[in-house]
Amino acid sequence: MPNFALPVNQYRYDAYSTDDVTPAKDLWVDWYNKTIFQHEGKYYTLLVSILLTGKYPVAYVTLVGGKFEMVDKVNEALASLESSSRTPFTHYKEIQPGDIELEHFFGEGGTIQRYNFEDIIFEDQEDGSLRVALGPAENGVNFIYKPDGTKVISARSKPIDVDIVMEPKAPAFWWGNKEHYDAPWAMEMTIRGTEELCETQGKLNYEGKEMVIDNGISVVEHVWIKKMDWMDWRYMDWVWIHDDNMKALISRYEMSGDYHWEWGTLYLPKEDKHIHCTSCKFHNEELAWSPEHMRFIPVRQTAVCETDEGTLELSLEAIAKPIKRTGNWDPEYLASGIQGWVFTFFTAVQAVKGTFTFNDGRVVEIDGIGNNEPQAVSPIT
Repeated sequence: MPNFALPVNQYRYDAYSTDDVTPAKDLWVDWYNKTIFQHEGKYYTLLVSILLTGKYPVAYVTLVGGKFEMVDKVNEALASLESSSRTPFTHYKEIQPGDIELEHFFGEGGTIQRYNFEDIIFEDQEDGSLRVALGPAENGVNFIYKPDGTKVISARSKPIDVDIVMEPKAPAFWWGNKEHYDAPWAMEMTIRGTEELCETQGKLNYEGKEMVIDNGISVVEHVWIKKMDWMDWRYMDWVWIHDDNMKALISRYEMSGDYHWEWGTLYLPKEDKHIHCTSCKFHNEELAWSPEHMRFIPVRQTAVCETDEGTLELSLEAIAKPIKRTGNWDPEYLASGIQGWVFTFFTAVQAVKGTFTFNDGRVVEIDGIGNNEPQAVSPIT
């Protein structure tokens, strides 16, 4: 089996250059894991993260899932208009709450604790592993990166305990498809680092209920963003895919100033072959309304990605409750001369079906699980 391990020093805060080691207002660094798993026939999404945003690191765990239901709704005002047949928002689906919706920060009473930068622990282990941790043992997060590529994550807090182990199943996907490269996310904002697709085993205990994870799929992220400015965003699709025949990450970004960027990379395990995308196009087939966040979210999409070796064609459909990674609705915020903005950043489990067709006619069938992170920033009015 191929060795997908990265050097453990890759996960240090100062893994890049000495110019980067001073926390700054517009800097973003994360040690992040997202795991999708089934429990009693229902899908759940678990997020565990240490995040340095600006000058202050924070740690958090999110667990959402269980019931996934969308109910039919009618906008009576639009339905009364003759033109209503031309809008998709006359009759629409509304996303209902799931069974579990936990967003917990590691601080007093579950509130956001702004630690000092010096509180992030980087500790070399006797076996060559690197431990990255934040917070005390009884109320904190630990990431252990092992020389063989395995990741071990534990989180301890009052409502939830997490113990999971991740094994990479594809080479690390470097942003921009180049190692240690500042990929041009926006006109001034850059991102570098890795996304690793893994299989996950372990367990968690939420309010006394144990949930075993024996078939989980994960993405492990360590990225470094410079000139971070949320108001540069307009829209994003960011999809990672787990299938026996393909591991992939495909994405597109719409930024202020008409800046546009597409990025994707594919890995075919049976051929041990890495293919980079030259374009990634998405189309929303169906949207659903999230009343708690006052935003329509894509629940059914198609995607077409071109490469030098063939074409990837996919259908993507939500199969679990989309969850909010972060978001804000601010009627007073002033930007670009406009008062009132809404920012939302979701993560949504998807069933992924499709094909990759080589230029010579060979076809790879895809029938797996994926995850999209649709993000939108727009005026309220």
